[in-house]
Amino acid sequence: MNLMTVPAEITHCGPRLRALSLILVNMPGRCPGRRIQAGLSRDEIRWDAHEKTGDKVLQWGVLEIGVDSIVGLGRTGRRRLVRWLAVLLPLLLIAACALIDGDDPPFGDSGPIAGAGEVRRLGDIEYIEVAPPVGEERQLLVFVHGTPGSLRAFRTYLTDPLLRERFHMISVSRVGWTAGATNKEPSLEAQARALRPILEMDRSGRGAILMGHSYGGPVIARAAMDFTDLVGGLVFVATTGDPELSGPRWYNYISFWWPEFLLGDRLMGANDEIMAVREQLAEMLPRWKALTMPTLIVQGDDDNLVHPGNADFLHQQLVNSHLLPRPGGDHFILWEDMPVIRDAIIDRFAPGCGPLR
Repeated sequence: MNLMTVPAEITHCGPRLRALSLILVNMPGRCPGRRIQAGLSRDEIRWDAHEKTGDKVLQWGVLEIGVDSIVGLGRTGRRRLVRWLAVLLPLLLIAACALIDGDDPPFGDSGPIAGAGEVRRLGDIEYIEVAPPVGEERQLLVFVHGTPGSLRAFRTYLTDPLLRERFHMISVSRVGWTAGATNKEPSLEAQARALRPILEMDRSGRGAILMGHSYGGPVIARAAMDFTDLVGGLVFVATTGDPELSGPRWYNYISFWWPEFLLGDRLMGANDEIMAVREQLAEMLPRWKALTMPTLIVQGDDDNLVHPGNADFLHQQLVNSHLLPRPGGDHFILWEDMPVIRDAIIDRFAPGCGPLR
């Protein structure tokens, strides 16, 4: 996260409040490209959070509170309330920002994906498909998003011509993340079970390749453990796996107590999934060695949402795995390093299907 800009007016709040505010907003790496600006005067507080990518600016949070608009409090009480809000609001914004998995690409388009079919419902999930020409039995490549997220997280992969030449591709919206869903499903077993009908759509005879980003990693791992005969390969991109390095962080515990109307359904749902993952990963520990299918692991060493040590854990556990480190890469390598990841997938799973260029 970029440093917060603090106007001179904040100096009247006292040194302890200033110090705490600066500590909260100067935590590095939580929200790359995002910036929080605060203005605090004796009569008004304003928080403005926005995200910048290139020349595009997306405003994702603005709050203005006038001191005189807070009725029922004396002048001193109103000022105290505003000062506390100056501390609590950045904490809320940071918690919300850190919770975001990044699985909807920045400025993602909600429109149709060129060359793909319409979004379809299958049990408790939704999916979109890029099917091969009639008569061609290409291996199925299934994309599984993190938390929060949707099937559109993999738009750049679904529209890539090199992948379309080599794979039958499906991207899913997991249980709890479909259109209109109100309840989230923190059980990895239930998430994996919902993928089985998708895995059965592979017609190549080699089993489906499962690709997961972030929280999608534990989901595809559990699916491979439960339905090994249907899985022919795994791709982990910036994912968790080691229970010692995964699970809730400080902002998850804070967010657990925030009212849902403040964080919203998506962030509350993401928090519910993250709060439950560590214990489930611990239960999965004895089962990793049974996964012998070809596996690709991609991880950046500057990832502040998933500990990079998870990639080493996966590489040690999976006997047929290849580790692709990305020096300087963060949690969003799924999009930032898309051409590298695409080429690695082709080299690992479809090396004999023609040149990459």
